[in-house]
Amino acid sequence: MVALAVLLAAAVLVSGTVPLHKSQLEAWFHQKVKPCTERKGIIDHALLIAELNKRVIKVMKDGSGDCKTISDAIKMIPAGNTKRVIVHIGPGVYDEQVRIEKTKPFVTLFGLPSSMPNLTYSGGATVVVESEYFMASNIIFSNTPLESSGNKIDWKSNDLKSKGEDASSQAQKNSSPKSSGNKIDWKRNDLKSKGEDASWHAQKNSSSKPSEKKSKGAHAQTQAQTETQKQTQTQTQAQTQTQTQIQKQTQTQTQTETQAQAQTQTQALKISGDKAAFYSCKFMGIRDTLHDEQGRHLFKDCTIQGALDFIYGSAKSLYLNSKVHVLADNGLTSIVAPDRSSKSKDTGFVFVHCDVTGTNSETYLGRAGSTHPQAIYAYSNIGVINPAGWFNKLHPHQGAGTNTEFLEYMNQGPGAKTSKSDKFSKSLSASEAQSFISLSYIQASTWLLPAP
Repeated sequence: MVALAVLLAAAVLVSGTVPLHKSQLEAWFHQKVKPCTERKGIIDHALLIAELNKRVIKVMKDGSGDCKTISDAIKMIPAGNTKRVIVHIGPGVYDEQVRIEKTKPFVTLFGLPSSMPNLTYSGGATVVVESEYFMASNIIFSNTPLESSGNKIDWKSNDLKSKGEDASSQAQKNSSPKSSGNKIDWKRNDLKSKGEDASWHAQKNSSSKPSEKKSKGAHAQTQAQTETQKQTQTQTQAQTQTQTQIQKQTQTQTQTETQAQAQTQTQALKISGDKAAFYSCKFMGIRDTLHDEQGRHLFKDCTIQGALDFIYGSAKSLYLNSKVHVLADNGLTSIVAPDRSSKSKDTGFVFVHCDVTGTNSETYLGRAGSTHPQAIYAYSNIGVINPAGWFNKLHPHQGAGTNTEFLEYMNQGPGAKTSKSDKFSKSLSASEAQSFISLSYIQASTWLLPAP
């Protein structure tokens, strides 16, 4: 009976879908998501224990806190952590890469809404979260590309040509007889002298006899063969050196191109830990801003900004009352790129009561990130987008239309009124939409807590 009561309480907690009217959203959310003290027997036991034993670590750039960097604060958390650790971050810009390992669950990054700290980095993901039960509130996650000199491939083709020519010239130079080439060691019969002595001895010992002339001709032939062999060896060595130089430069070019490609990504956050919640956070980047890799996540009252595939991954996430802003760009821009690899995978991105903003008429709501992508926009205000709505080209994964689930339900705005391709998108019925526009989509009853 007790177990049944707990299950019924959990069902009540998440029962009902997100309200149609945005004005009712806050009251509905606070009614559904109660503090842990009111949910004993419902939320995960380990989470309850952690919430009842909290610890605060203060990060202040001026040195007035427990440490000056967020990375140092994370180092203070022991592996196998069992307490809710709130990393209270003071105002300012923190230029560092932060990684929260899988062995450090129950971590919260917290900033004040009036002075949100900016966590930024270039050349890799700014923040990587691998642990469970992570939370963030009032945090700016940003990532910017490296300086133009770091982005561009400074590949000097002239250098390769000049170096190749130098090597070739050197080979030719080395293949010609050296100035000391007349000092040839004949090493035949008694003619072992070198230089002019050898030449003088050859002339002195020469005679009109046929045998002597024949011997002299053999010596000359041997000399020519020896010289040819030396030239061949020198040319071979020079060619080998040239090939080695080209190979090294090719490897350098490949490495530079790979680095440049990585630098075009501006991952503000990479999240693979399960059961994570983000409240009133900002994610600022250009391409691949938010790598929602795997796990169940909630993004509420957040802002996500980018230009191309800036929300991607194979997580199962609910984006609630958030702003999705597309940076102005004259070329192709796309918001989501779901990475679901098969229909059996329980993953997808759901946007409910979100605002899609931007001015680029070539913006797509999303495109395939894998063979069975799934993304849903419901109750959202969709601004200016491409009339097709969804896109399934110029991407490694172009699953057939039957494998693509780009879904929409009761949206409004200019982008909601366009004529979208039936091949890639589908309008849901009320009954079909119910499972998506609910906290039960991310099984929130056992782990989701209010904002700290």
